[in-house]
Amino acid sequence: MPLKVYKASAGSGKTFTLAREYILMLLKDEGRMSHRRILGVTFTLKATAEMKERIIDSLFALSTHSESKYREWLSSALGMSGDQVDRRAGECLNDILQDYSFFSISTIDSFFQRIVRSFAHELGWSGTYNIELDEDAVRERAIDDMLFDISAPEHQDLLQWVTQFMLHRIDNGDKWNPKKAIQAISKQLDNSHVSQILADTDNILHDK
Repeated sequence: MPLKVYKASAGSGKTFTLAREYILMLLKDEGRMSHRRILGVTFTLKATAEMKERIIDSLFALSTHSESKYREWLSSALGMSGDQVDRRAGECLNDILQDYSFFSISTIDSFFQRIVRSFAHELGWSGTYNIELDEDAVRERAIDDMLFDISAPEHQDLLQWVTQFMLHRIDNGDKWNPKKAIQAISKQLDNSHVSQILADTDNILHDK
């Protein structure tokens, strides 16, 4: 099927159009369980629920010969009569309801979590891992772990760096809070100022 791009503002009927395209692909695939070969991806859980509800409701309306805004368009796009569209919609609806866990419409982050979990063994990860989407929470835990082990013999260089960095802040009259200071540096690293930060840090260490 060729690539189709729809550009639309909020409230302009995107869900209606996307649900219609999903149903078109569903009915066009003549095999059973065709929903297993279609992936829908949304941005939010609310949009996911709305998409699923719209598709199920539309298939039900078609299969029961009720009024539907999709029937005429689908009939023309598929080259089928209205009765054929309704019959095929009923088959697809029955397949989805009996195999609902494979009705794949999910958020982008949920989709990628499924992909990563599929390769957890190959990546050498435990199957009980969690994916954390809160960058600040991950950063805070990483810094806590680093500071907890910083006195270990193998971390002497890191301890020296943190000590000199904090002494530099004290000399400049800055607040003495190593955790917050390191968090600020890590955020700047994320913001693509790596070269300048590393250069400034190197200068601090050499000055000391």
